Amino acid sequence: MSDKYYVVCSNCQTRNPLTNEFCNNCGEKLVKNDDSSKGTVTVFQDLNDPEQLVNNSNNSGVATGNDEDTSEEINKDEEQLSVKPKKRFCPSCGSEILDGAKFCHVCGFKLNNDNFTQEETNKNDTGTSNTQNYNSSANVSSSQQYGNNFISLIVVAILFIVAVSGYGIYKHVTYLPKGLTDTDAIMRHGSSKLSDMLYFYVEYHPQVINDGKYLVYIYKNTRTDRYVFPVRDSKDNSKHYCYLYGIVGTKYVVDINNPNWCYALNVAGIKIIGNNPSEWDYKMDAQYYAEHIKGVKEWEDE
Repeated sequence: MSDKYYVVCSNCQTRNPLTNEFCNNCGEKLVKNDDSSKGTVTVFQDLNDPEQLVNNSNNSGVATGNDEDTSEEINKDEEQLSVKPKKRFCPSCGSEILDGAKFCHVCGFKLNNDNFTQEETNKNDTGTSNTQNYNSSANVSSSQQYGNNFISLIVVAILFIVAVSGYGIYKHVTYLPKGLTDTDAIMRHGSSKLSDMLYFYVEYHPQVINDGKYLVYIYKNTRTDRYVFPVRDSKDNSKHYCYLYGIVGTKYVVDINNPNWCYALNVAGIKIIGNNPSEWDYKMDAQYYAEHIKGVKEWEDE
């Protein structure tokens, strides 16, 4: 049958949907055919025809006629049925209960506010609760994601600053000027001081000229692969950039900008700073030194 038809309770004349097994109002078992074996005959009524009679052989209380009360009642019932009821559920069988029903239409259980209020609240609040929980979870997740991204940016920024600062500090601490790269030019730079030292050594060891032994060395900084070394004078804590020379067994440092600042290494607190290991890179004998370096004393003439 069409949804516009309703089954009328033979006991109280309440109209019920065709899916009902029991009357919503009185809990009477509904008979959905002309079987009168149970003492009731149910008539299906078309709601679109307000003038149609509700016939029942065992109930004389059904109104007949076209009076205004009947029309108003039908219109009121239609209006009530057209309003979407709030969902409630039977505490006995769990079926959904229409608004205003006093009995469950499936199992006939008698309903009251205490029976279904909590169940109704739980059922109806489930969707809202789930939506709220979802929205809350989404907000929390979004906030957490934003927080995590913000923290990540801060960490990256800090690491970047630390890296740049560390590199800057490293470059500052380990900075060394390039200086000269030609060994003869380096030797000439320090010759004004080194020549005297070499002369005194040869004067007391004249045979070294004939032996051709290496007497003069230039050392390279093996960390930078250059000839410049940072040197600290502990007397005034001054820092100098120097070339490192060797005269026989003694090492001398000469400032790359001031050749008059010349001292024997490790004497009177003159020390190379940090990790700047040295290794001889260029060596010559006294004869070569005398022939190629300017400002050298003519030992043979004295």
